[in-house]
Amino acid sequence: MTELERLNQQLLDYFSEIECIFLEQQKVLRLECSPGCYACCLSRDVTATLLEMLPFAISLFQQGKAEQLFEELSETSQDNCYFFRKESVAGERGHCTIYPYRPILCRVFGAFPRHDKWSNVELSVCKKIKQENPILFDGAVKNLQHSDFEKSAFAETWRLKIMNLRPDIGIEEYPINSAALQAITFASLYFRV
Repeated sequence: MTELERLNQQLLDYFSEIECIFLEQQKVLRLECSPGCYACCLSRDVTATLLEMLPFAISLFQQGKAEQLFEELSETSQDNCYFFRKESVAGERGHCTIYPYRPILCRVFGAFPRHDKWSNVELSVCKKIKQENPILFDGAVKNLQHSDFEKSAFAETWRLKIMNLRPDIGIEEYPINSAALQAITFASLYFRV
């Protein structure tokens, strides 16, 4: 197994763990994203590291689609996530075309505990979830102080774990489209030997 294959497998394993933990956590908090809602995908604030996007880039090379997507991403002026496909005229409904390879931010978005700058536990919740479920949100905030979230329930724990796999490509965050371009470029060093 090559270094790139090992790194890819570690990332995919971490992504699976993150998904399980955060799905369960959102059920406990009872603050889940509404089915079919992709308001966050329309945001210009979706970021990722090159490292987080590497499994996606590797899959593109394995499918023979890396060059085509590299050209498309290089030519787009789209600020929000290129990988979101609208299913309604207004664009508030749609789907993620890279769902198995989405970065951490996309995996934990909705509702998750985090530490503020004083290391106090707080709840980060999507504005739309707060508006649609104000009573559940208030209850979750009150219960947060009495809940004993495991360290693995915090997005920053996972960001550090992933960053430590390859700090040289795992620290700097970029807009998701840029991170994907950089990941394709990085992976090309291994696939074009």
